[in-house]
Amino acid sequence: MSGRVEGTVELDGLVEGHLPGDEELAADLRYWARQAARKLPLSLTIDGNHFSLLGENRPVEVAELGDDPARAVADALRELLDLLPPDVRHAACSTLRSMEYRKSEEVQTIYVIGPGGTVDVRQRTVDAETTAPPEPLTRKEMIRLGLTGLGVALLVFLVSSIFVDYRKLVSDIVERVTPLDPNSVAVDASRLAGYVKVVGKDATNGSNVLAIRLQRTGAFPKTDAALRDAVAAAGEDLPRRLALEALARGYVRCEMFDKDRQFLGYTMHRIVSLRGKPTTEIALRLPAKAPRPARIVLTY
Repeated sequence: MSGRVEGTVELDGLVEGHLPGDEELAADLRYWARQAARKLPLSLTIDGNHFSLLGENRPVEVAELGDDPARAVADALRELLDLLPPDVRHAACSTLRSMEYRKSEEVQTIYVIGPGGTVDVRQRTVDAETTAPPEPLTRKEMIRLGLTGLGVALLVFLVSSIFVDYRKLVSDIVERVTPLDPNSVAVDASRLAGYVKVVGKDATNGSNVLAIRLQRTGAFPKTDAALRDAVAAAGEDLPRRLALEALARGYVRCEMFDKDRQFLGYTMHRIVSLRGKPTTEIALRLPAKAPRPARIVLTY
């Protein structure tokens, strides 16, 4: 609201003064300012040993301050001054003023800080050109406005549905807020030619990570010599040779697919520890934006 709207009040000017080097007092002033700002358009600034309280010159409704806005402002200032030590309180000064707008009137009030730290309120009423506040909507108008908004939203939805798959969008959102069930994700290690098998799955880190436990089989080559023998035995069996090369490097590739078998991406994970112990675990971080994987393929 602006333009001297009837039933509103504005604050202008400031209150300023000095502070002793007291952090507790500064904290009390900030707390008071937060409480006062709930109703009054005032902002507090503390700079070293100096404070200033500024009227923000924006309208607020008189109804928020009670029947007498000037008294509400004066009471707030008295609370502020009561927080200050007596030797500091008397040195504070004020140029704060308020303007309350009534029908064809402006009530001008200034708030002067007296020698003893009291608040002296001086007021006058002058003729002014004011603006009537907007009339509140009737029930019929609110219903009409709501139906209009609903119609516009429906039209936007119908037009945008040509370009946006809302069913998939909703499905993805529901999927994201639903805790991950590890049993809903199939993990296929068949491309590792029987050297490694999956023995467990767990969802961790708020369902953002799938922990996959792997176990080596009896055929797993645990030494370089065993790897050379296995490669030689594989002969022209290319998939088996590639699986053995992955074991030699100590890394496997985890490829992720959604429920429609669409490729989502891949990550590489270290499994070289299987040479020295029977099991290991890899932590597969799931895509942040894409649909959750429904199938994981461990491959070379």
